[in-house]
Amino acid sequence: LAYYNSILRMRHKAGHWVWVNARGGLVKRTPEGLPLLMYGTHIDVSASHQQDEEVRRTRAFLQAVVDSSTEVAMIATDPDGLITLFNSGAERLLGYRASEIVGHTTPLRFHEPARINARKEALRAQLGLGDADPSPVQMLIEPSWLGQVRQVNYVRQDGSRVPVSIVVTEMRSEQGEVSGYLGIVQDRTQSLEDETALHLRLVVDDQTAA
Repeated sequence: LAYYNSILRMRHKAGHWVWVNARGGLVKRTPEGLPLLMYGTHIDVSASHQQDEEVRRTRAFLQAVVDSSTEVAMIATDPDGLITLFNSGAERLLGYRASEIVGHTTPLRFHEPARINARKEALRAQLGLGDADPSPVQMLIEPSWLGQVRQVNYVRQDGSRVPVSIVVTEMRSEQGEVSGYLGIVQDRTQSLEDETALHLRLVVDDQTAA
């Protein structure tokens, strides 16, 4: 190669290994065309390489946590509302595959049409949009909703409804800018059934006591 740029390990005089960015080039050959003279630099990049490794390990750990969370749906979006994360819990809850959802749609797909239409009309009046549609983020996010538990119905792929509780938080970059939103969604079906059973039992107990 006329020029090389690579990351490699070199053994230090003290015996330990350091990561080095080796860069350089061939400047002279023999009459036979064999390498004769090279120049280059070696820069110790151990610290930055260690940071990169820690970032990779952290990302791998977080991805493992997300993938293993089959009982909790995690749905993340970019700042415009386009879905960027749809974990196995979300697949299980809603019946879609992540490949069908990520990069293709917004969470509006999971909300009841009547609720979407009502929200759209309210925002048109509130924001003075006329006949224009609000953005997906405007439809999905109210500042007062952030960090608060809300209870809504989601629509599964097969058209059935499922009651859920959802908490949405902002994700921010190191510069403090909003980089997206993360929704944690849990199925409330069992808890509602338990509440109904408890209510019926209390009613029966009251009637028995009377």
